[in-house]
Amino acid sequence: MICTSGLTYYALSKKRGTDAMLKIGFLPGYIGIAVHDFWMSYFKATKAEHAVCGAHLLRELTGIYENHPEQTWARDLYQELMSISFIMCSLMRANIMTAMKIIHLKACLIY
Repeated sequence: MICTSGLTYYALSKKRGTDAMLKIGFLPGYIGIAVHDFWMSYFKATKAEHAVCGAHLLRELTGIYENHPEQTWARDLYQELMSISFIMCSLMRANIMTAMKIIHLKACLIY
């Protein structure tokens, strides 16, 4: 599935991963911000900028601190990300921050 703010493209393949993405044709030439989980195939879109999906990141952090309680940084980072999300939602509800400004702020966090 490939999405923009106004369009969604679905494609099926018998394969998964890089082979499927190459067959579908979006991976090699994709220019833009690819928001996805930690699946390595997505990182092979070398012309794209990558941002990890917030829900997936929170799930990974939860797995780390539930299975490795000595990794306290994971719970700390989870709590910080949730605080940031709460603040951004509050700013949007108060019409102080628009969705476009938030998208711009998120783009600043892309690696």
